[in-house]
Amino acid sequence: MCNTLVVLKLRLQPSFTITPPSNCFPSLKFLKLMFDCLDIDSMEKLIPCCPVLEDLNIDCELVDLDEFPVLNFNISALKLNKLQVYLYQGTSEIPRAYQIFVTVNAPSLEKFDLQDEYMAIYSWNKAKSLSRAKIDFKQLHRFQGIDNDYILESADRMQRLFEGLLYVKDLSVSAPLFGDPEIMHQYHLPTFNYLNRLELFLHTCCSWKLLTNFLKKSHNLKYLFVQSNAKCSAFRHGCDFVHHVWSPPRWVPVCLMSCLKNICIKGFRGRVDEMEVVKYMLKQGEVLNNVIIFICDFSVKDEVKLCQEMSTFPRASKACQIEFRR
Repeated sequence: MCNTLVVLKLRLQPSFTITPPSNCFPSLKFLKLMFDCLDIDSMEKLIPCCPVLEDLNIDCELVDLDEFPVLNFNISALKLNKLQVYLYQGTSEIPRAYQIFVTVNAPSLEKFDLQDEYMAIYSWNKAKSLSRAKIDFKQLHRFQGIDNDYILESADRMQRLFEGLLYVKDLSVSAPLFGDPEIMHQYHLPTFNYLNRLELFLHTCCSWKLLTNFLKKSHNLKYLFVQSNAKCSAFRHGCDFVHHVWSPPRWVPVCLMSCLKNICIKGFRGRVDEMEVVKYMLKQGEVLNNVIIFICDFSVKDEVKLCQEMSTFPRASKACQIEFRR
């Protein structure tokens, strides 16, 4: 028993079996586990031995297991405050036939940071305290081809993931798959009644529809950050593959009329669709205070021209200021 150990970083090996006694780490608050999916059993035995664990970092390589088509990650820690999960594929792509389940039982969890190159199936128990989440699926896009079965399967998994994040106040999403025009109409976002800060990374393959979907479901949103033109890593999309076509929602989102005060757009290039997005936000944002735009590859002359054009856009909020940054 290690009564005083507070921080532990451990690399598990398939050749060693861990069977720790109960409560062997009574003071451990930070645990980082690095392993491949052969060692899931050791992980599940170790976590319950840390009764006051507050911060858990899981770094797992997904290997091709012909004899184990179903993998289950069960994470249960009553005092856990922060959970970081990184699931990455090794040298070869994991077949889509595999089913990976991640079940989290952490009633005190407040922060969740996920990087997933496979898109496991997530389920949550008692996640009402979860207030901040970061979802990163950007590398997933480079592995997968698109077919009808994959579209339906991915849509279902996305929906289940977001249904576990209903209580978040601060959400960051970097997942080009969510904005893929071939998939995004197959899933439905839940309503985020508590969300007041959203970071959305729009890759070059993403539709603006992803943004409007989030706006319509975030009734209490106060701060919006949009990274436009993020590079897409999908093998089937070339460098100039751009799906950004602005189509405003049928009804003005509630947050634009009542509470959205600050908007920041990064990677702005001045395309027609980007200009239309800014025009719409200014016209419908009744309580907007600030719109900050980070411009890319603009000469001084072009910046002045851009500023002059945007100054003519109608503004619902007389207090709204537009600021350009480089």
